[in-house]
Amino acid sequence: VALRWGVGPSVEVWTSGTLYRRFTVDATDRKNSGIGDFSIWTKFRVWQSKDGSAALGFRFGVKLPTTPAGKDFSTNQSDVYLLLQGSRAWDRFTLWANLGMGILDNPYKRQSNDDVYLWGLAASFRISDRWLLAGEWVGYRSSGVPVLLGNSANGRLALVYSPGRRWS
Repeated sequence: VALRWGVGPSVEVWTSGTLYRRFTVDATDRKNSGIGDFSIWTKFRVWQSKDGSAALGFRFGVKLPTTPAGKDFSTNQSDVYLLLQGSRAWDRFTLWANLGMGILDNPYKRQSNDDVYLWGLAASFRISDRWLLAGEWVGYRSSGVPVLLGNSANGRLALVYSPGRRWS
């Protein structure tokens, strides 16, 4: 479940989590169920241009370990994320970017964590009232894992058709 709401004109709060999960572990045929971890995020707009075409914001999030240890679908650890986000719009083209870090607990090593550097870049181009071309590239770099295992980057490109009313 996920809930997202605005708190004034410049602040957004978002929470998500698993209310109930039930599954069978294939190798052992053991059944497992429970409440999943929950995340709470907030985003603050720090600056916006006078015409509204550009903005900078700060996003902070935390994952709360609400699942008991040994449930096979949680790390039973807290994670913290800090991101700087920006956007810029020109006529039919919009660009978004974020840069930040996460402090992730290591569930395999007691009392240790891993710093993860995060980045993302996305763009969209409105072809017509009903067609949109969108793409993104996101990735991370882990400080505590060897270079070949501690990096990841991926991207995607999509052509989106909106048959009905367009929401903005």
